Amino acid sequence: MALLWACRPDPGPHYYESQEDFSQSSVPGGNFLAGEVPYQVGTPRLNVGVFYEGDSSDVIAINEADIFYYIYDQVMPDESRISTFTQTTDEDRIEGTYADHFMMGDLGWFGCGVHWDDERDLSSWSHLAISFKTSSASVSDIQIGMNNIIDEQETAFFLPASDYGFVNDGQWHRVVLPMAHFENLGLNPTLVRSPLILSSGTLAIAAGEELLVDDAYFFVGETAETDLPEPDAGP
Repeated sequence: MALLWACRPDPGPHYYESQEDFSQSSVPGGNFLAGEVPYQVGTPRLNVGVFYEGDSSDVIAINEADIFYYIYDQVMPDESRISTFTQTTDEDRIEGTYADHFMMGDLGWFGCGVHWDDERDLSSWSHLAISFKTSSASVSDIQIGMNNIIDEQETAFFLPASDYGFVNDGQWHRVVLPMAHFENLGLNPTLVRSPLILSSGTLAIAAGEELLVDDAYFFVGETAETDLPEPDAGP
């Protein structure tokens, strides 16, 4: 699924104003989880600055100068802005010391994303991994996207997490998406402006519903998962 935006989504608050390059040694306390697939020194792994605390070979940290993380919001008729969800932390996690906890607002949808002012080449990375947990009925799927600038407009290409193992059954699910599947939808991996976008893809999200997000990174090579499905390219 491709989504065309005339401009960047209303950004909302910058959640990671003081984002750091976290590592196990820099996080206070000793209860640091290594994740479902622990990082091995020397293997390629890219941390794009959100939903990941562990070690990696490469980091593109949120710096609030030209690399941003936005919680999307909606402009109301009175020109006020309301965030689609609030984000806090939760000790129920896959890696690190916490997961990110989304509490849905009453707008019927949610969205967030990492946005770069300059395009970056992600063609050397083969997969994106990210983990989700929810038992909320209305959070039955999550659209995971990346985008390019095409004809001076942001065009996002989305894959549904449910096609890659996500279920809203109250359990953690590791979702592994091949970059090739985004490319099949039209993404140019050499000119990426947003490496990670999360969206409800629906206007039926109930207020107060919850979602946990954790352990997000790019990697190279085969996945430890079973056979990966081919996505539905749509009409």
